[in-house]
Amino acid sequence: MNEIIKKTGKQTAFFGAGYDNGPVGASLGVFESHGETAATWNNIMAQTPGRINASQQISSDHPTPNGEDIFIFSNLDQTLPYIKQTFGDVVKSNSNVMIVFKKGSLTGTNITYTVDKWYELKSVTTNGKEVVFTTLPEPRTYSVEVGKGASNNVTVTAFAGVSKKLFDYGLDPDDPFTPAVMDWLRNSKDVFGQDWAHPESEEIELAKFVNYSGTIVTNLTLTQMYWLDIDPTKSNMYFKAGFSTVPQPKNGATGGNEIGTIYMCISNNSPEYAYEAYPPRVMRGRDVGSHSLNFVKSSDWNGPTFNVRGILSNGKTDFAHTSPNWVPLRWFVFNENSFYPKGHEKEFQSVIEIIDPRSSESPGSTAGWDKYLEYPVFYSWGINTKRQPIEVEPMKKENTYE
Repeated sequence: MNEIIKKTGKQTAFFGAGYDNGPVGASLGVFESHGETAATWNNIMAQTPGRINASQQISSDHPTPNGEDIFIFSNLDQTLPYIKQTFGDVVKSNSNVMIVFKKGSLTGTNITYTVDKWYELKSVTTNGKEVVFTTLPEPRTYSVEVGKGASNNVTVTAFAGVSKKLFDYGLDPDDPFTPAVMDWLRNSKDVFGQDWAHPESEEIELAKFVNYSGTIVTNLTLTQMYWLDIDPTKSNMYFKAGFSTVPQPKNGATGGNEIGTIYMCISNNSPEYAYEAYPPRVMRGRDVGSHSLNFVKSSDWNGPTFNVRGILSNGKTDFAHTSPNWVPLRWFVFNENSFYPKGHEKEFQSVIEIIDPRSSESPGSTAGWDKYLEYPVFYSWGINTKRQPIEVEPMKKENTYE
């Protein structure tokens, strides 16, 4: 180093070896100081406190003084820390990497990127311009060549993102639930901390929705499976749901509160999983790690709800489930006590009472139902986030009013 200083007259013109003092806040030094603290760290490279020279090396094209060397900075999109890079012979790292390269190198070097499962490499840029990368045979591994013939410093930036195959399962990149769904996939555990059946799997098995009469209607989306905490690595999963008893007048007379029974069962039609069957026991929320087992009050809940909804039939009613004429009348989140258990005479069912839909206390009054007493109200149900509820309740086996 002393020889270099003598030749150039200033230390800052060259890569400084620097050192790491060890305590938190210290790091490998480059440029103008040794980077002992964050205050003296003055470049775009990531600090590596406590890890001497972590992920940084000089290439085989050894730099020479007098302006014959260039720097290659290889940066990772730190908003998604699920990508690692191998720069030449450097060990895989999820940190930014810098090497010194000889100007006009005849060989250049390859950067190899590896991303976690459920992700893929989206783009690589050099000095702001997108370049072509190669998909390698190894799973989720990619390569790009940089530095060959370069005469100036090169900044390489790689961006990873959610694998597009997940969008085929109903995941929406713009859905606010997607970050929580991705965290759920990476952890590969249910809400109780139990590993999924095949946590190493990289394949999604969508559960089928079955109505109460036993007809398969459609597949659930991946986000809907997240809401109900259904293991997406198990095949032959089913979610059967519907009114076993449609709400009817509680006292057998027209008018007044009405009461009905909802049936919900998550099951598997495979001996591999012992033909398991159980009722929903949780709802997962929009925030990463949130769920209804920790539910305290409505104002704190931003996840989906199970809701019973009604529609006034006046002879011109649009009964499509997407119709805005459906009015949610009561909202719930699930827990372990929301349904009668398997083996009970009311297994997988929950009793729900609805306030007189035409009374001033009912949300139906906002739709003017109290003015049309001669028209009947029909009922449906949903699990969704489309309409903000007035008040959410933890669902019980018997949801009746005193």
